Amino acid sequence: MSKTYSAGIVTAYGAAKRAGYTGTYEDFCRQQAEYAENAQAVETAKNTAVSAANTATAKATEATTAATAAQTAEANAEGWAELAQQVATDNGYAQMYIDDDGTLYLTRTTNIVDKLDFNLTSDGELEVLIYG
Repeated sequence: MSKTYSAGIVTAYGAAKRAGYTGTYEDFCRQQAEYAENAQAVETAKNTAVSAANTATAKATEATTAATAAQTAEANAEGWAELAQQVATDNGYAQMYIDDDGTLYLTRTTNIVDKLDFNLTSDGELEVLIYG
């Protein structure tokens, strides 16, 4: 005499049916195949996202480096401007311009009054001579 014993649910389809799945075995197999395809698409999307994040991080690092260089250049420019102002103040400066009325004007510091001379060349050019 033989006796039959149940080994229980031994397939994923059986477990799904017990949990309330209502599709056929063919539907279940097709869905499982789609999960594999979707998993590959998810993996590809993840790799793309990781690559984009790495690129963004590299660009952010470049931007930070450029910002630091710009700050350094700004500080250097301020220093050079201050030195130029000191030299101009100590040594004097002169600036000439023609105003809207057609008149030639000279602006200068007082410490170069006796160091300036002007000469009109035979070509009609005005030369400004500054003596040390």
